[in-house]
Amino acid sequence: MLAKKAKGFTLIEIIVALGIIGIIGVSLLTVFTMGIKVIVQARDRNDASFTAQSQVEVKLNTINAAPSTITITMPDTTTISASGTVMPAESATVNGKEVSIDYFKPGK
Repeated sequence: MLAKKAKGFTLIEIIVALGIIGIIGVSLLTVFTMGIKVIVQARDRNDASFTAQSQVEVKLNTINAAPSTITITMPDTTTISASGTVMPAESATVNGKEVSIDYFKPGK
C-alpha cells in the first residue's frame, strides 16, 4: 500500500478551532458591552453635574436673599465666619432623580 500524506485539517480540528474562536469572540463582546455601560453611566453623571452646576450659576447671578453670617466652629475650637447670603433650596430632576441644593453666596 502507498502511504498518503495528509494535506489539510480534519473535521474535528476545524470544529475545535471554531469553538475556541467562538469562546474568544463571546469574551470580547462581553468586555465591549461592559465598557459601553460604564461610558453611559459616566455620561449620565456628567450630565447631572452640568445641569446642577448650571442651575446654581443662574441662581447665584439672579437671586438676592437677605444677608446673613455663617459661622463654622472646627473641632479644635477655631472659628471661621463669612458674611453673605444663604440661598433657598432649589430642586431639579436630573436623570429621573430629585436633587435639592442649598448654597451660600459670599458677600462682596
